[in-house]
Amino acid sequence: ATATWTNVIEVQINQLRKKLGGSDQIPVLHTVRGKGYQFGDEP
Repeated sequence: ATATWTNVIEVQINQLRKKLGGSDQIPVLHTVRGKGYQFGDEP
């Protein structure tokens, strides 16, 4: 059962990115490798 939950956070973040800006705008939610996610300017 755990294999089905491995990317649940990535899916939710992707849906949030689409709602916040879409692909034609500068993204407002960035992935910070090894730390998490950041709103605003790129890290």
